[in-house]
Amino acid sequence: MLNFVRLPLEGAYNVRDLGGYPTKCGRMTKWHAFLRSDDPYDLTDSDIEFLKEYGLKTVIDLRAEDEMEAFPNPFERVEGVDYIKAPIFLDKIDYITSAASHYKPQDMITAFYLHLLTEARENIRKVFSSIAEAKEGAVMFHCKVGKDRTGIVAALLLMLCGVSRADIITNYSSSFHYIIQNPQIVKMIQNSIPDLFYSKPEYIEPVLDYIEKEHGDAKGYLMWIGLKEDEIKAIEKRLCE
Repeated sequence: MLNFVRLPLEGAYNVRDLGGYPTKCGRMTKWHAFLRSDDPYDLTDSDIEFLKEYGLKTVIDLRAEDEMEAFPNPFERVEGVDYIKAPIFLDKIDYITSAASHYKPQDMITAFYLHLLTEARENIRKVFSSIAEAKEGAVMFHCKVGKDRTGIVAALLLMLCGVSRADIITNYSSSFHYIIQNPQIVKMIQNSIPDLFYSKPEYIEPVLDYIEKEHGDAKGYLMWIGLKEDEIKAIEKRLCE
């Protein structure tokens, strides 16, 4: 099976493998272990078969309940793939756009990320516990556009395996270039605040600073939110060579 940085799918634009990153111990993150994704709602049958052949065994849905109701996840009914609802949003999804009118978009996005890390820690704990308990095979986690909530989970995973800060930021920053290939997202941008869809380095850098300053590293953060040592080791084993 070939390795893809971004998977060639028809119905999604931001499905990427977390494999191939060098780690501080001189190794590399595994291919076919984790996929970060945008909304799979429009995936074709061929896309779903491709993902299954790629090794997909678990899908973790990070969206809020209202998003799940509006755009049902196709993996709820796909045989052989475990579907897990694990929203890491404390309020309705329109919280972002309503708050953005009172703050600079950059400050608002960063505040939102930090809010998730601190106030939605029980939700994030569920995500990572689900990862630790997932059956062997690729785990795909996703939100709506695959940038914000998905970006936080991806950053924590890469940080946990000792991937460099530069690579973590680059992984996050590339999101915008993929999501604007989606005509639906282009319409959303036209009807909203464009900065909310950007994935600038300065949006994610304060998140990495917070984790390092307050918890030392990703493992310290995960232990703080309630993960056990064996769960963290299981997650590391899934991604780190």
